[in-house]
Amino acid sequence: MRENKVYVLLLIISVFLGQFSPVYAQFNIQESFTHRSVNDKVKYGDNAVLTADGKIDDYGKGWLRLTSDKTNQKGYMIIDESFPSTRGVLIEFEYKSWRSRNAGDNRGADGISVFLFDARYNAKTFALGSYGGALGYGPSSERYGVTGGYIAVGLDEYGNFTSQAVNKPSGSYFEQSVVLRGKITNSMSTTAKYLKHIKKPGNKNIDYGITKTRPDDYNFYRKVQIEMKPVLEEDTTKRKPDGTYEMKKKFHIKVRIQSDVKGSYVDVISYVYDELPYDNLKIGFAASTGASVNNHEIRNLNVTTPEGLLITKTVDKLEAKKGDKLIYTIDMSNHSSDLYKDFKLNDYLATIKEFFRVDEIFFDNRGNAKNTLIPPSNIPSIYSAKNIENWKVSLDARSTSRIVIHGTVIGYPGKGVLTNEAFLDVSNLKLPYVDNTKLYGIAETVITGKPHPRPTLSSDTGVMCQGEEALLTAKKPVTAIGTVESYRWFKDGTLFKVSEVDGDLVDRVVEELLPPENIRVTEPGKYSVVYVINGVSSEMSNEVDINVNPIPRLQLRDPKDALSYTLNIGDSFVLPVMITANSTDVIKWYGPKGEEIYDRTAPKTFNKEGVYNYTVIAENVKGCTDIKTVQVNVFNNASCPPTYERYWATDYTAWYSALTGGVSNKSNAIDGRPDTYSTITVGLGLLGLGTTWQNIYFKEDQEAGTPVTIKLGKEYSGLVALGGITVVGLDKDGKKIGTLQGVDGGLVDLLAADNVLEYTFVPSNKKGPQKYRGVQVVLGSTVGVAQNAKVYGAYIKKEVDTPSCNPVLPNINPNVLDVLHGVEDIGLGVASATASVTDPWNAVDNDLDSYAVISRGVAVANMASLTVVFKQTAMPGDELHITAENKNLGILSLELVKGFKIQRYLGDKKVGEPLTESNGALRLRLLGIGGRNRYRIIVAPSTEPFDRVKISYGSVVGVLGDFTHIYNVDLVPSVDVGMQTEVDEYGYELEQVLQLCEGEPLRITPQNSHCTTYEVYTSADGSTRLPALNDMFTIDLSKHYKVGEEFTVYVQAVRGGCNIGSRTPIKIKINSQSTIEKVVAEDSKGKQEVVTGEVKIKGGNPLKLIPIITGEIQSYSWEYLFDTDSEWKTIPFMTIDNPVVEVRRTIVERDSKGNVKYDSEGNLVLKQKGGTFITKPGTGIATINFPKDAMVNGENWHNKKGKIRLTVTNLTGCSTSVMYDLAILKGYRSGIYSNPMLPSKKTK
Repeated sequence: MRENKVYVLLLIISVFLGQFSPVYAQFNIQESFTHRSVNDKVKYGDNAVLTADGKIDDYGKGWLRLTSDKTNQKGYMIIDESFPSTRGVLIEFEYKSWRSRNAGDNRGADGISVFLFDARYNAKTFALGSYGGALGYGPSSERYGVTGGYIAVGLDEYGNFTSQAVNKPSGSYFEQSVVLRGKITNSMSTTAKYLKHIKKPGNKNIDYGITKTRPDDYNFYRKVQIEMKPVLEEDTTKRKPDGTYEMKKKFHIKVRIQSDVKGSYVDVISYVYDELPYDNLKIGFAASTGASVNNHEIRNLNVTTPEGLLITKTVDKLEAKKGDKLIYTIDMSNHSSDLYKDFKLNDYLATIKEFFRVDEIFFDNRGNAKNTLIPPSNIPSIYSAKNIENWKVSLDARSTSRIVIHGTVIGYPGKGVLTNEAFLDVSNLKLPYVDNTKLYGIAETVITGKPHPRPTLSSDTGVMCQGEEALLTAKKPVTAIGTVESYRWFKDGTLFKVSEVDGDLVDRVVEELLPPENIRVTEPGKYSVVYVINGVSSEMSNEVDINVNPIPRLQLRDPKDALSYTLNIGDSFVLPVMITANSTDVIKWYGPKGEEIYDRTAPKTFNKEGVYNYTVIAENVKGCTDIKTVQVNVFNNASCPPTYERYWATDYTAWYSALTGGVSNKSNAIDGRPDTYSTITVGLGLLGLGTTWQNIYFKEDQEAGTPVTIKLGKEYSGLVALGGITVVGLDKDGKKIGTLQGVDGGLVDLLAADNVLEYTFVPSNKKGPQKYRGVQVVLGSTVGVAQNAKVYGAYIKKEVDTPSCNPVLPNINPNVLDVLHGVEDIGLGVASATASVTDPWNAVDNDLDSYAVISRGVAVANMASLTVVFKQTAMPGDELHITAENKNLGILSLELVKGFKIQRYLGDKKVGEPLTESNGALRLRLLGIGGRNRYRIIVAPSTEPFDRVKISYGSVVGVLGDFTHIYNVDLVPSVDVGMQTEVDEYGYELEQVLQLCEGEPLRITPQNSHCTTYEVYTSADGSTRLPALNDMFTIDLSKHYKVGEEFTVYVQAVRGGCNIGSRTPIKIKINSQSTIEKVVAEDSKGKQEVVTGEVKIKGGNPLKLIPIITGEIQSYSWEYLFDTDSEWKTIPFMTIDNPVVEVRRTIVERDSKGNVKYDSEGNLVLKQKGGTFITKPGTGIATINFPKDAMVNGENWHNKKGKIRLTVTNLTGCSTSVMYDLAILKGYRSGIYSNPMLPSKKTK
């Protein structure tokens, strides 16, 4: 008896501190070749065939036969899927090489090659090398070899793969060898050169020889493992200054062969190759015959990185009958260097319970106490368990454990094959790039017996549109005696496996409960069914062929157009051109009220602000449709933006599930809360089967053309995109309006991994938008993947005059309407389980000690994002404030926002470009609250309206931390009180103190004064409000605060009757005024007198004005105003001895690692205090040298009269003035007016 084995390796990401790369992704490519079809990435040709066609081999027991045992055969296979070479590759496959006849010289020939090639070549650009002895890899006279070939391992039966190689070894007989050949070059003297070989490895032949039928595994078993890992070796040609050699990266290639089905691998080749591989590789196989022949066959191929998890399942008998004993063996191996704890094992014994009874189960930890298996608490012991469902497994590094299941065949299964599957669920490990669809092992046994007569299968339709459903009905023949215990469904010959529904889903309310002989399907294929009576299956029914016509995919002709527009009142707008791939498709447009638009090109002018939705429908010749919505947001810059409220569907909900799955907490989808949800579950199944849906209804019909938004979440098992969720409108009778629409397009297309998002559509059919009462959310199954979808609810938006100021949930920021989150693919086309958002509502809960966590993980392919939706549309001048904390120890600087991407949206339309640290749109402010690494990101105001912000945090080069805490996200109208922003040397915005002078009010420069008012309070959350003076923007401080006092006031913006944004703290200090005690006039002879009423300036007579001041002064200013003028001016013939001042920036004290220092009270320690400082004192003395002729700039100033004013400004910016009369005279002969400040004297 031969054993059936399926080998599956886990996809993981690990972090290495080695020489090569800080991060790498473990990949897995698998193909068994045992079935009638293969993955669409597998390309095979020439004489290669799959044998599982029922003629050569039974279905599920086949091989990929590269050549038959005929002369001059050739065949190949490549997998057109790339994988990185950075961390190496591990290849495993089984092969058979045998012949049923001799030919030529009666030796087997030629052999099989397995090769790696440059992934830049695809199936269309790839070309094989020469066949014959070159085995499809090496050169011929016409070509150099396989396109982009890097390395090849040849299973060289005849010996020519060795003997024909460049640089071949001495000798002439190399048959029955394993051979290593090198890179394909553009020179016949170097291409595919010989590297190493071994003849008859382990003293075993490469092929079997002559036999009438394929030898079984006990007579001839060959499993090959090829491992390629990077290594560092000394480069003796490059010596470093310290005398040591530089290290050179090479790849260590090992070939191992297992020659006994119960044996282990034996190393046969070890070679260090100094030719580095291409960055990404693909794998291929080729084989050939000449005058001598062999059948060359391969199966059970795995391509992965050298470390991972492995699960295999085997059965001791491949044939059995009712009453026979079977033994299943499950081996689980951990090839990594880490202990993996508490992941889950499922062995779907329940799916075969009608045919197989579990008698006892044993667990063997293989001598390692860290290897454990723990069943759920309701299972008293492993030994007596009858099913393995969600059992916890822990595996130590580099270890294996085993489970042995003894049981009895008690029935006859469909198709006469008992199939059992074991499956690992590692989602709790939070390992990235985990594809649960690959973590399984399958064992099959043929059960002999007599089946019941076959049923008939029919369908209500044979052809449908994508998104529609077909109802299949099975009918038991009248000759079948007994009650049907179950129906077992097949698609394309594959059994639809189901897991039992959880207990909390049993009490279900459904609108349509299909009998067990019915099922609805959505995917094309050939469907069949068997029924089971008394543990015996029937024969397979007839096949029903379901064909699905594609829908016409609408898209914008001009990529510069969009599906969302923002306009001002009075603007005109022309609907964009929508196209499909087929010119025969009919495209129609409908207006906001459902009216058909016959002239798309006619400009549409909007005279009222609001949201206008246009629906476009494409219909193809098959009657299939696609629907898109174009949204126009119209604003009036002269008035406040319109406000909307959500109207949730809260009337009624129901659900249905075909075969498996269900809806838990269904009422959460109609409770009107944005944070609770129902969960649609589809168990492990086959694509197109296992559909589950939930209907959600409004209390009344909604008008045609009204968009409905569904808030959804998707939980992922494996690398599954948002595919599988479809939606459709329902009328009051629960009938579908049009066909199901896939949840795709717009923001949805960017998403990967777990997400919470919104999807908006207009329920429509071929006749355009229709009235509707509810919506249906459908989750379809995906091959090998159990899925959950969250349904938070459905709502429409209604415009209201006055928005509700109450929070949508208790203790939530009243400005916030909703919170979404997800993981966005940033260009590599893969999903990651490590990037995530947890506790998203904590970012808007008004609690400064709670936070949401955005984890970027270690993947460079994704950005985790948190989206906050605001109640009111933001206006120009509004800022976004994001309070965050990075737990990574490092310098608090602008580097902290590296990795952040902040994008504003209006609905799902982007507003402006993404904001990052590199484009200067983000400011940082240190906060002295909570932790000492907390900061606030202030996003520059937008000039366009927006209603939500998406904060993304992803893996980019130089990001400091793996996760960040988001404490608060708020929309805050900017409060301009005239302060200049100050930043430290690391780019942090520092706290400012507004310096006011005695008696001066607080003046706010209003933003959007037609919509926004301001209230100023004495505390952050108190009710004591400071009075306004002449207008609401000038605030009186005199009744609450004293001169010299430093205090904080809190400015609250109000819009639409509701507070918008948190209160903005403004720290203020009221400073005393400087005192001008007196001004002394001194003439040229040094005589002084205190100035009282008038200052006289006489031409040709120098004069000094000496101010006597109390306090430190940073500037002195003298100005004049003539009686005939209206503007104060600087005196042009005066010099002033002003101080020299220096404006210093604030410098924060930091430790040797660059971390900010705090004092015992949590305040920043300053290395240098910012402000204005006097570096050289000044007397303030003004020296006047008025020209004798009184001519100033061509103007005669003689007898000018007016005022002269002295203004002094102290270090806090407060100014004080004194004013005197001014008289100016031109000069006379000496002595007439010796001192213009003193009484005149006549001289003799």
